[in-house]
Amino acid sequence: MSEPGLLFTVEEGIATLAFNRPDRLNAVDAGVLDLLGPALETIDRDRSIRVAILTGTGTRAFTAGIDLTLVQEDAEAFRRFVERELSELYMRLARLRVPVIAAVEGIAYATGAELLFCCDLAYAGAGARLCFPDLKLGLAVATPIWGLTDGLDRSRLAELAYTSREFGPEEARELGLVTRVVEQGGALAAAQETARAIAAQAPLAVELTRRALSRSRPVDWAAFMELESRAIGSADFLEGVRAFREKRAPRWSGR
Repeated sequence: MSEPGLLFTVEEGIATLAFNRPDRLNAVDAGVLDLLGPALETIDRDRSIRVAILTGTGTRAFTAGIDLTLVQEDAEAFRRFVERELSELYMRLARLRVPVIAAVEGIAYATGAELLFCCDLAYAGAGARLCFPDLKLGLAVATPIWGLTDGLDRSRLAELAYTSREFGPEEARELGLVTRVVEQGGALAAAQETARAIAAQAPLAVELTRRALSRSRPVDWAAFMELESRAIGSADFLEGVRAFREKRAPRWSGR
């Protein structure tokens, strides 16, 4: 499968999914999700696939998150899209049959940073930049994968969430979000090297190991949508999006 939005290839037991909207910094829209669902279904169904790599095309971005042109001042439509992204991207990746390795170059904002919680391993190029910018836009950082922070530095992650501060790959490695920092442009090669090693292991044992690791990290997906829906329906959310588009400081009302 090779389509605008998502590239999906399988070679020697390794499935590679690449966000493919480089002109939009690989931002996620409905077209991406339309292609992602069938690709993940293929990975779960095809027993010859042993491991998956998640990356972005080009060197500018892994993904900049949800394409904000989807908002269009329609909070309800945006809420439905967030719910769909949650179920078809976050949840499906977290519950995938095989291990998932992220290869991150350039910008990994919002969805791009949060997806690392859903992956087993993550390799980041030295030029990668990560951020949880939700509060800056009037959204809550309530995504349920924050419940997967066992072994991570929760206090420092909270600081990043509350301040929307951009951070680099070395800090992400210290926090436990990134497995290893490699030279700029080398993230995919590092992911492929590890993927080949995983693909050479006993396949059933690999699957059972991922299932065991996932069971130790329960996630309340429904509770997330209750929290996020309140933020998406707020006046502050619409103001945050307007301010972002108009490149000005937002004027918050607290409603």
